[in-house]
Amino acid sequence: GVPALSVGLPLGPPLRSYHRGHPGSPLARPLSRRAPSPRPRPARRLVSLRWRAQRTAMPGRPPPPRLPAADASTGMAASHRHTDEYMARFYAALSLDAADVDPHALAHEPAFSTAPNARPLGSGARSTGVADPPLGPPPLLSGSAALAWLAGPDRPPVRAHDASDRPLLCLSVSGDSAVAGGADHSLHEVDLSGCWSECGGPARADKAAGRAADQGGVEPVVRAEPRRKRTLYTRSCGHSDWVTCAAHAADGRVLSGGADGKVCVWSASGPARATTLLGHVGSVSCLALSAPHTGAAQHALSASYDKSIRLWSLDRPAEASSAACLRGHRAPVLKLVWAAELLASADREGAVLLWDLRTGAHTPLGAHRGHATALAPLGDAAALASGGQDGRVCLWDCRQRGCSGGAAAAAPVHHSGAVSELVPHSLPGGGGELLLSAGADKSLALLEPRMGLAVVARRELSDFPYSLAAVGSVAVAGCGDGAVHVIELPSARRLYSLRTGGAAVRAMHADPNRLVCACDDGGVRAYTFGAAERRGDVEPPLGVAPAARAPTEAAPPSQAQQYAQKKRLALGRAAALRAARAAGAGVGAAASAAGGGEAAPRVGEFSSQGLSMTAWAYAASGRPAPALFDSIAGELAPRVGEFSPQGLSTAAWAFATANHTAPSLLDAVAAQAVARHAELDARCLTATAWSLAVLDMGGNGERGTGGAARFARRFGGWLDSRAAELSHESLCQLHQWRLWRAEERRRSDGLPSAPLLAQAAAAFGATRTRQSEIQSSVGEALAALDTWPEEEVRLPCGYTLDWLVQWRGVSLGVEVDGPRHFLGRRPSGATALKRRQVRAFGTPLVSIPYWEWDGLRDG
Repeated sequence: GVPALSVGLPLGPPLRSYHRGHPGSPLARPLSRRAPSPRPRPARRLVSLRWRAQRTAMPGRPPPPRLPAADASTGMAASHRHTDEYMARFYAALSLDAADVDPHALAHEPAFSTAPNARPLGSGARSTGVADPPLGPPPLLSGSAALAWLAGPDRPPVRAHDASDRPLLCLSVSGDSAVAGGADHSLHEVDLSGCWSECGGPARADKAAGRAADQGGVEPVVRAEPRRKRTLYTRSCGHSDWVTCAAHAADGRVLSGGADGKVCVWSASGPARATTLLGHVGSVSCLALSAPHTGAAQHALSASYDKSIRLWSLDRPAEASSAACLRGHRAPVLKLVWAAELLASADREGAVLLWDLRTGAHTPLGAHRGHATALAPLGDAAALASGGQDGRVCLWDCRQRGCSGGAAAAAPVHHSGAVSELVPHSLPGGGGELLLSAGADKSLALLEPRMGLAVVARRELSDFPYSLAAVGSVAVAGCGDGAVHVIELPSARRLYSLRTGGAAVRAMHADPNRLVCACDDGGVRAYTFGAAERRGDVEPPLGVAPAARAPTEAAPPSQAQQYAQKKRLALGRAAALRAARAAGAGVGAAASAAGGGEAAPRVGEFSSQGLSMTAWAYAASGRPAPALFDSIAGELAPRVGEFSPQGLSTAAWAFATANHTAPSLLDAVAAQAVARHAELDARCLTATAWSLAVLDMGGNGERGTGGAARFARRFGGWLDSRAAELSHESLCQLHQWRLWRAEERRRSDGLPSAPLLAQAAAAFGATRTRQSEIQSSVGEALAALDTWPEEEVRLPCGYTLDWLVQWRGVSLGVEVDGPRHFLGRRPSGATALKRRQVRAFGTPLVSIPYWEWDGLRDG
């Protein structure tokens, strides 16, 4: 029932009595006998008086009453005020002046701001003694991103570096350097330059990449891990508590803020040396840097739980004092933005303030109910968007500086939970501006700022979104279950998901050619995009839409090539005509009825890769086209030798996902995989094996010499040597293939090693499922029938049943299948495989299609 628990953000300590505590914990610890750094240690007599007063006078005081959490003035949102009242009474009992012993006593008073109020910083003498700071941070990520994002990351898909054994909380990337700070009180600097290589680039190749280079003559993208450069922590300098935020300066130096109240400026290279900037007496929540200008000093801003914002001059950090201190908040400052001439902040009571950095004056814009959890500038910094714990996203007009509450639009509730991230983004090609909003309700909302923050589209996510970014025409969301979802803009269609290992993705950096993630397991994971496309040999990964490529000028075909092309066209037309006649209709009518349009009668005009991509597109979109698949199978079977290694698995995956049996094509694909197994990576091998298991090929006829049977007998040996390359998805496919091979077909040959099978079973069993609305309504109906339904029951084989009921003395599994389980009204390959394998293990299974349940519910 504590509101702070639903925010899911690494917040600072809610009570001033502990500054070295867990920055995300909503619980208060007792007063420490030792005053936290950097506050000077009080006299021993004062310490004893404090503890004596606490033990004698204070225990008799009744605790503050627990108030309803819905109000912004109650619960954890008001814990800092309870602390203020407690400390005021505490000092009054000791006959002490709070201002003399506690810097927090004046932290919320604007009159004590050290920025001059009488005149701007640029006029005459001034008390701060610093030059006029340039306004605004570096420009936000914008512009058109590389189309390679649509095709998925390069292979190998992820490069991992185990930076720490503690969670990482923040990340900053500049050039080829990434710095991640976390709960081990240190920052880890990682070199990203060795993450990929193009045609002889400086990467460290593994054995598989070396073999591929020997065969092809050109070095492919090779596996290389991010390399540790430095650990920014020493016994003499650095943080003594969690590192909560980090940023790169223009000259390469690294700034970090921690729960110990320190702001550290680290050297750009060489041994880890830092200058500590002292001034805050509470956890530092965020940092912002001014945009670099030629000949101008660079400044930094830091916001803290001591309710203040401090301005630092990075040209003279050795002075270790802030150039200005802005006070106006009456609660811990959680968010800070600095863009162009816009400086705004938001606090734990939901208040949003607009600042004039030259005078130190502030303008209250409004407030959320509960914490203000997100803040983002819009357009040319004339507007500001804020998100709160109340689930609302509000738009503020920053041009109305002189009036309070100058909100351009007070949006309705956009999320049923707190707003965790806000990212403004301009679509490429003049597609307009969107505001991306991620919430604790596990959803991503696309908002239109010029339409009063109307919701353009919404996408459900797998878990709480901790981090959010946008590149070109895609949005990237990092979730608490370790999944990174790549979502198309502005349709909000999920293109694909990347698995980082199961730990929450706390922070991320995205640019047109790279994605870097900092995770809860202490790992830094880097993905690269577009390197294979620049070489021209990229194949779209399974389940990932192919990226459009600019047309290249090809050499004119020879006479022999022209004749071969005409022959392929004629054979394709004949195959399409035979398939249409077998279906009892003309070619055009059959293709149109199946959804194939004009593709079926013209399959002979397609290249082999074009046919494979056509089949993939229909399968991935869930559109049934049986006549078209028959035509493609007849055309592709004699041409499988033209496929690239990944093209083989893509064709097999498409037919298996569509649950369309094509024995001649799948047997030819398996035969090619056997002949070219050294060229296939682990993902292609497991995808091909999974496709054969879905279509039940290579089982009964294994005594023959078919390609599917030969593949099934030798698959396990190939995979053992590639075990390190297996992703979570590949491990799940391996487990399903093992169930088919060992349990359904009762064959023990061709299986991988026992440790690898155990790893695959563990990965399959750890797969999470989400309950849908229709599943809940079916459960209510089952409970009304007194069937004692059990929800999400895990079977020994690893599958999860939506419901397990007791019906007439028999345990019966009930699966509620929504639209994604079907192509039209035909079960998809994955759905058909699950039904078959669950029944093979002796569990009777009943499937409830969504259209049947909708019909019953409507009636």
